[in-house]
Amino acid sequence: NKSGIGTSIEIKVKSISEDKIHEVKELVREYLFTKMTESEIKNFLKIIANTHFGVDWKLGAISLSTQNRKLLGLSGKFALSLKYVAVSLLRISAESDNSSLLKESLKLCLSYGTLLMKENRYKQFLSFFREIKNITNDQENASALDMMAFFQKEIVALRMLSRADEALLVYDSIKDKISSFKNTDKTSVYLNLAFIYEKKKKFNDAKNFAMEVQSLTTKGQSSFEQAQL
Repeated sequence: NKSGIGTSIEIKVKSISEDKIHEVKELVREYLFTKMTESEIKNFLKIIANTHFGVDWKLGAISLSTQNRKLLGLSGKFALSLKYVAVSLLRISAESDNSSLLKESLKLCLSYGTLLMKENRYKQFLSFFREIKNITNDQENASALDMMAFFQKEIVALRMLSRADEALLVYDSIKDKISSFKNTDKTSVYLNLAFIYEKKKKFNDAKNFAMEVQSLTTKGQSSFEQAQL
């Protein structure tokens, strides 16, 4: 009975420790999911998300334990890793056309992506964002503001990995939407473009973007000072 199996798993996982979650193997995860309904899988993932990220993940506020923070670099080795849970919640919300869960899980993904960037895990972020884009491409309910924040981080990550030409291509693809960015994201995009063009010795372009940064900031702010190329 699928429902019975799913229910018993859900009850047990409510008190599961992080150690036990990390011990779950991929084959075990896939077998369990074949025995559960879509609704049970969704509830199961929510419970794991509560353990991994804290109960406020739906609001975009995540709190990782010391253990989970240490395991960020090994995320792909765990069947119920932070990345797997965040991406799976987003995917199941998109496939079931659950707009409220889509918004919540997108906020979770953005918070997780922000954490990867703060930890200088640029390659991990780009891999993560590729999956996000694949899921949200046809989703009208995906928050444009959240997606713009992802693109801002993608440009930064590519620059930090010395993949400047790719960063410029990303900018070209979203520059007609730049007015919808939050000021902080817009400032970051322009500042990183200024750095890219300065390194390419295209000083006029660098100066133009630096001036955009200074028009959005005030003297004394870090970004304003950095834009004094």
